[in-house]
Amino acid sequence: MSRYLCASIALLAMLTSCHGNNSNSNTVSSKAQSTKPKIAIAPAIDNSNGALPWNLSDEIAYSLHSLLGKKQQFLLDDPQHIKSVARRLQNSNDPFSGELDWVKRSFSKDDFVVFVEVLKHEESANLTDPSCKPQECSAHLDVVCRVVVVDIRNNTPKVILQELMQDTHFIPKQFNQYNFHQVSWGSEGFAISPMGMAHSDLFKEISSRVEEYINLAKSS
Repeated sequence: MSRYLCASIALLAMLTSCHGNNSNSNTVSSKAQSTKPKIAIAPAIDNSNGALPWNLSDEIAYSLHSLLGKKQQFLLDDPQHIKSVARRLQNSNDPFSGELDWVKRSFSKDDFVVFVEVLKHEESANLTDPSCKPQECSAHLDVVCRVVVVDIRNNTPKVILQELMQDTHFIPKQFNQYNFHQVSWGSEGFAISPMGMAHSDLFKEISSRVEEYINLAKSS
């Protein structure tokens, strides 16, 4: 009888210990989550006057969300929630102006908000020889974006990053807009197309800058 009693006590002690360890683990995990800043990636503003067959704004938001999410340093606000917030914004809500109180009101549950404006998205032929037809020449894709990150942790919003970022990507003549049918973003093969690779390079650079400046703001 005493042996069964001892075994029961030992089993109870083991279960109690395991429960305590799990509770401590969950507490540590919750604390780690609470220290991560929450970031909203606003839908990109496309002022490039481009004629892409897909929504460039969606591509940028999705790409930045994916890249920053892989870092596991931040909590990212739900893209659908951000879209619903953006739909309620007015034309006067300009993230590139000096008046940013509306950012604090609109994204009140976030710590930082990322805004991207596409200023240029254009493919041009490399006409080194005036007699060369555009379809017979290589080309380059120029993409210029303006990036702003707003810190809204305090009562007064503060711009911690405002930068023009650009990329020029060489395109061989067999892949220029005259000779190559550009597959759309989200389609198989887009990632290895000249435009897909150009976008990937630029979005990685933007993501890296956003990460760098948010981490600097956190530590200051």
